[in-house]
Amino acid sequence: MKNNRNNLDKALGQFIEAIRLFLVSELKREYGKSWELEYYNALSEKQKSDWDNQSKGGRETSSLIDFNNLSTFAIKEKKFFKSFSDAMQIIFLPNLMRLQMRGICLLIMTTGTMTLPRLLSCI
Repeated sequence: MKNNRNNLDKALGQFIEAIRLFLVSELKREYGKSWELEYYNALSEKQKSDWDNQSKGGRETSSLIDFNNLSTFAIKEKKFFKSFSDAMQIIFLPNLMRLQMRGICLLIMTTGTMTLPRLLSCI
């Protein structure tokens, strides 16, 4: 069981790093230097407060994209993801919070390798 937990932790870490890279890259392409504001504006008031506090603490902006705010952005900004629907199978966006609660399909990973297509394949 401990090995499964380690694999899950590793998979979640790899997923959040990959989604951060993807979002920052695509948001910059779409909105330029105002990408952070576009992401920030989609958040709830509580999430904005958390973002502000963590930002003041010196965290890199891209690292503020995390599981606690990712689903809110994904649900509120579905239009942003429309152009990626073929590649990402957009169905994962509304289910992101559910996935978190289920422990990302209770371990897609027994190999310890996480890729976005493997994550999407379990939905």
